[in-house]
Order: sequence, then C-alpha cells, then structure tokens
Amino acid sequence: MRIKAVNDTEVVVSVASLNLQETLGACRMGWDGPSVVMVNGQRFPPLGVLELEIEHRGMKASGKVIVLEMKWIELLLSNEFLIQFKRLQINYVPTGAELLLGELPVNAQVASTLPPADVEKLVELLEEFDTSFALKERELGVCKIAEHRINTGTATLVHQSPYKSAWKERAIVQKQVDEILDRSVIERQARGHRLWS
Repeated sequence: MRIKAVNDTEVVVSVASLNLQETLGACRMGWDGPSVVMVNGQRFPPLGVLELEIEHRGMKASGKVIVLEMKWIELLLSNEFLIQFKRLQINYVPTGAELLLGELPVNAQVASTLPPADVEKLVELLEEFDTSFALKERELGVCKIAEHRINTGTATLVHQSPYKSAWKERAIVQKQVDEILDRSVIERQARGHRLWS
C-alpha cells in the first residue's frame, strides 16, 4: 500500500492516524504513557500504539508509532524512523522540494532537457513503479520469467586469450565477476571454463 508520509526531524514520536490504522487493519496495542502535547499546548491521549514497517525505494525501516485522530496527515515520521535510512536530505528546487532518503531522488536522474510537465509525469511514473528499478548495483537481480538457450549446433567453442592487463586490473575485474556470480546474474559454464557464460 502506498501512502504519503510527513517527515519531521523535530517531532519526538512517530504518529499514525486512526484512519491509517483502520485501513491497514493493524492491531493496536494499548498506551500507558502520558498525553501528547501539541505545538499549540493542547494535550491529546494517544489511542494506542502500532508496530509499523515502512519501505521507501527498497529500503525498510520499522518501529512503533502512536495512534492519534489526525485529519490531514496519515503518517508523521520522526527521527526514530528516518535515522534507519542513514541519510536524509532535502533539495529545494524551482518546482518544489525533493526528499532524499538513502539514495538519489528520482527527479535528479531525469534529463533536464524535458519540459517540466513531462519531468513531473515521468517522476510520478518512476515513483509508482519504484520497486521495478535497481537504485544500486547490489539490487540487480535475475528474471526467471523467461529463459532461453542459444543453440550453436555443432560449432566448436571459440577461444580467445584475454587481453594483457596489469595484475591490479585483473584483480578488479575478478572482484566484479565474483560479485555478479554471487548475485546469480551470471553463472560459470559447466565445461569448466574459467570465465562466465
């Protein structure tokens, strides 16, 4: 479920609305702590506590939030959640503000030659399907929906000696190959060849 959250580094506790709790169908635990004092001095007793896990661009954070009757905000996140993303940055740009949690904001990676309306539409599309994109190399995976083989018939294997390179370059290449082997992006050939298939 996608929801918009308000991030506030000044608030002491994270707060979920009663509406969000009901929408999630989450079990609310009792609250035995003090009332919450608002900026205007009003006191409100929390309706309970929820355990929440939130995900933003593949990164997860979890913790407890108190439940209050809020009309305009579904979820207010405090530092307790935000610190789990390790990095919080707000970039003020002509079209508004970009929030950066952990990684580069999507709109920072969109070509500046596009008209602003197209940038906004593209960013909305990318954010809607953000789990379909890898933001870091380590997030690259394997798609096993369709597999194929290349039939070479009776052709013999072509062998080409590697280009000459310094030992340091070979070590870097081998490290990269080992990393993508570990992620199962490539696999070793069954015939015992040293390189990947």
